[in-house]
Amino acid sequence: MTQRNPYRIIVDDATLSVVKAAINVLNSRLIPLLRTLSLPDRRDLPKLGERTIEFVRKAFIGSTRYPDFVPLSLDGPGFKNCYEALMALQGLERELAPLNYALGDTLRLVGSEAYQGALLFFHTVKVAKRLNVEASAALYDELVLSLPGCGGPAVPPLPAQDDPRLTL
Repeated sequence: MTQRNPYRIIVDDATLSVVKAAINVLNSRLIPLLRTLSLPDRRDLPKLGERTIEFVRKAFIGSTRYPDFVPLSLDGPGFKNCYEALMALQGLERELAPLNYALGDTLRLVGSEAYQGALLFFHTVKVAKRLNVEASAALYDELVLSLPGCGGPAVPPLPAQDDPRLTL
């Protein structure tokens, strides 16, 4: 039985280089501005959704049009800063969402294809081990330890190879 992969995806060096450069720009410009929350913070902070964002937008506009209603306890410049950051970052998130979604789906697709190929290879090694083919036992033992559900220890991911191209 031959495995046929209808999803041949090749990420060439030029494309990968340009994309990594763009990611480096995003990381160097955005990471210093962004914050990471602890799990309790994530749980305890008020949730922000589309309707909440619309409420914040209207409240901000209202606070600029009707400054007499702004309570003394509200830091006006801080509110403005948070509102402007919210709008800017939400825009970036919206622009990145289709890319992130497609990247996740593509990873799932090629990962599934690669996993099926690995299972096919593993089955061949398993048969070779049963037939006492030289070197198959050591290879089988190495593979079975990393096969999910076979009771082996958790194996850390391999470091990235020198060749960054993903060819399936």
